[in-house]
Amino acid sequence: MTKRRLTLTPDLSPATRQRSSVPCPLSHHPQHPPPPLTTPIRPSPHILMSNGHHGDGHDGVRASFVPHHGPPTHNALFLETLAHGTGTDGTLKLTGSSLTIGYLNAIARHKSSFQLDADARQCAVEAGNQALATLVSSRDRTVYGVTTSFGGNAASTLPSSQADSIANALEGLLAGIDSTTPSMSGPSHTLPTAWVRGAMLLRINNLLRAHSCVRWELIAALRHLLVLNVTPVVPTQGSISASGDLMPLAYIAYALCGHAGIQVDIKGERMSAREALQQLSVPTFVYQPKEVLAIINGTAVAASVASQALYDAHGLLALTQVVTAMACEASLGFKEPFSAFLHDTARPHPGQVQVARNLRRWLASSGMLQDAAKEKTSSPVELLWRAGTKSTAEAGAQVDGLFLKQDRYPARTAPQWIGPVVEDFIAAHHNLEIEINSSTDNPLMDPATSEVLHAGNFQATAVTNATEKTRDGLATLGRIVFAQQTELLNASMSNGLEPCLAPCDGPNKDGGLKGLDIASAAYMSELAYLANRVNHLCMSAEMHNQSINSLALVSARYTAMAVETLSKLCANALMVVTQAIDLRLAFVLFVGKLHAWLKDAAKRLSRDRLSIDKVYAWYTRDSPHFPEESHAFLSSEATVERIVERLVLCFITKGHLDYTTRANDAASSLYVMSDPNFFVAAMLESESSGRHLDEGMKEWNSREKILAAVGRHICRLYEESRSDGILRTQKEEHGHPCALTERILTFVRSELGIEAWSGPHPRKGTQLKSSFGRGAVHGVGVGSAGGSDGAAWKSTVGGRVTRLYEAIRDGKIAEAIKHFFDEEERRGMDIKKEGPDARD
Repeated sequence: MTKRRLTLTPDLSPATRQRSSVPCPLSHHPQHPPPPLTTPIRPSPHILMSNGHHGDGHDGVRASFVPHHGPPTHNALFLETLAHGTGTDGTLKLTGSSLTIGYLNAIARHKSSFQLDADARQCAVEAGNQALATLVSSRDRTVYGVTTSFGGNAASTLPSSQADSIANALEGLLAGIDSTTPSMSGPSHTLPTAWVRGAMLLRINNLLRAHSCVRWELIAALRHLLVLNVTPVVPTQGSISASGDLMPLAYIAYALCGHAGIQVDIKGERMSAREALQQLSVPTFVYQPKEVLAIINGTAVAASVASQALYDAHGLLALTQVVTAMACEASLGFKEPFSAFLHDTARPHPGQVQVARNLRRWLASSGMLQDAAKEKTSSPVELLWRAGTKSTAEAGAQVDGLFLKQDRYPARTAPQWIGPVVEDFIAAHHNLEIEINSSTDNPLMDPATSEVLHAGNFQATAVTNATEKTRDGLATLGRIVFAQQTELLNASMSNGLEPCLAPCDGPNKDGGLKGLDIASAAYMSELAYLANRVNHLCMSAEMHNQSINSLALVSARYTAMAVETLSKLCANALMVVTQAIDLRLAFVLFVGKLHAWLKDAAKRLSRDRLSIDKVYAWYTRDSPHFPEESHAFLSSEATVERIVERLVLCFITKGHLDYTTRANDAASSLYVMSDPNFFVAAMLESESSGRHLDEGMKEWNSREKILAAVGRHICRLYEESRSDGILRTQKEEHGHPCALTERILTFVRSELGIEAWSGPHPRKGTQLKSSFGRGAVHGVGVGSAGGSDGAAWKSTVGGRVTRLYEAIRDGKIAEAIKHFFDEEERRGMDIKKEGPDARD
């Protein structure tokens, strides 16, 4: 992936200072006004030092954080985090107080380069180390872990002669299962490399704050390992995140000193830490008092996993809103639920306002939504009929009692359902960005007074709280995505879409996307289970010294599992909504073909007038009611539109049947309301015949023959509408998707090469083709094995969904949709400047 060069200077434009009229749910501390942005990089807007600066000066005084303004919307937070997380240009300097979740992701996952801000921090770090040395040598003050042993054994004071050997006592923490070979019956026993790299980065950032009394050389040595891509192999389990993540961080600490029992990873190769340092000519580090404790006694591992999981969760929250918009269009829903009044005025929860605004803006230009406020009668039939015929006449079909007058809850209450998740993710982001820029070991020294303070900043409950919020939010998002896709797959709820979105031969011959329906139920069940809270399950540990513990790393790991599971569910949902949109647009094309065919039939009927006696004699065999103005009536445009509308009604209300049955039923229902000569004329038009109407009546001389012929031709038009593709240029009032949906369809169909599903063995000429992509899918048995281009992954629904899942996990989807969130931020700023009347 090409890395974008970031501008690491603050944006102080008026537009930036007036991002939105919607306040951030995190209140601004009244005693601390917004600080000037003077750091070498753009600091996180969530973090403010208590002295009014961002903590990048030389003194390192009072590193307490208080809430600041933060981004006004999740849109801004998503874009900022995404921009930081795609990589840096090497000018990023760590100061101990300006690291963002996005930058952490870039360094941990993409191995972006960074520097230590020695000019700003080295003096303060060395001063803290010297102050500790002075204090210890004077023996005026007991310092935990320096003049005492550790944990529940810290009751006795150690002689100064043993101070240098205290680090050996901590080797007992190397007690995890660190097998580098996954069990044949289970997953790996070690943490992913990116999680460990993130933890190393956080220890560097935390130690730069000059509260841990370590030498500058220790920070530089830890960075050197990170730059060389030497990553310790750390056990997955074994931390309760009480006195920090003791066991995982111990593996990092002892790798630095070349411990022979520690394994490290170098570009995928595993070897002992001692061997690795020797190969790289890196000297082993020799710890002084307090330094081992300063590394292992902290929340870095839990915070690393939590931050990377939240980074991914932001993208899934954005994607959920995109899927919601597309599901609304695919189901031919209503615009009203996203009205500005309902959210900005009637119930202005910040998250709800943000989600509603996104959906309202995206769907404003959609021609696939009903708008009851503008039309006397609004129904799926009318919408599709107008889209296909371009008619402006008043609808005539009797649809009362057939369709809901408002959407079901997954569409109608989407802002209210997703909104609280927006607020929780903003709060979790705020908490974690404080955590990754905090001092979390024990004891800590106040640089202003050189006082050593014994406390518990290592208790990672703040991290647990953030991950529990995030994991619960992920399950909430999963529930609405699951509900939306199951409605589209259910023919009784989808307003006429095929059962399981099987496009070609109907549900009797093609299961369509039924497998996704089942798989999604499994994903959602697991996601709901993962949402259970972890923090109430803590056990007393370490001689009852740690009788309460946060379980932050456990919670963060489960949150990462929830991210994976929701990503799979969203991949399924994308497959479903894109298939549904393509089917819907193909149906609009089908209605247009019907309309054109029947218009030509009406013209032929008007041209080839038969004597009234012949018509009467022929017609009354099947119906005693014959309109005397039959020819004039049937040849009118209004009548043709009514016939097409009736046909659309028949297809939409019988969506649970295959299209052959629907076509025959439609022909039968239309026969009752029209002159048989009309259908004779229609069949002559279908064969482009120059024969006279009189000749056609001789061939189709019975009701059964006419209906069979008409039904077959309707089927033929139905198949053609799928294989011809949908015109991307159509921008009429009805029937076209919004720009967001077009972008996703283009991304999925063309850029990822995932064509619409046409079944494993589609008949030639019946494949569903989207003009947004490369063409129809030739399933196994048609064309080359595994697909028209030989790609085996295309031969199954699962292969295509896997591609979508990978695009979600590697950030391609986020890159594809970010423009629409950026546009919303710009419009939000315009709204504030122009007033409330500029909202829509």
